[in-house]
Amino acid sequence: MLYVRKPISQAQFDYFGIQPDWRILEVPRDNWIKIDDLHRKEHTFAVFASGCYTTPKTFLDISHIAGADILAYEQNPWIEQGEGQINIYHSVFQKLTTPKGGFDYLMHTFNTGSLAGHWPGYESLDFYLEKVAASLRCPNIGTG
Repeated sequence: MLYVRKPISQAQFDYFGIQPDWRILEVPRDNWIKIDDLHRKEHTFAVFASGCYTTPKTFLDISHIAGADILAYEQNPWIEQGEGQINIYHSVFQKLTTPKGGFDYLMHTFNTGSLAGHWPGYESLDFYLEKVAASLRCPNIGTG
């Protein structure tokens, strides 16, 4: 299992645009492109995030106030193992009780835990748009 841990500042965290109640939203490219150490940023084409400052969740024993799925294009898929051209990574954001070195959060990134799995097909794009539509309570989004 892939596991990467990177410190990020409050300003970096704010680019995710976390809304209350774990509502899933797409993070605009103009925001996620500014996040230092976003996993596979050079191949990323979409980021979806959710969180809640007052109701943390736990993933792999990490208490976190936000999470994000990072959708990246895979240029060299491991076809023999079933990998396609999309990889999804899941990051969780742990709020530090005492900021260290100007960093307020730890961004933990894994190749497991995303809403659609690490090696989904292109249908995962519809899956994420459906999640966003449901969280906005706008059932006709994207059908125009």
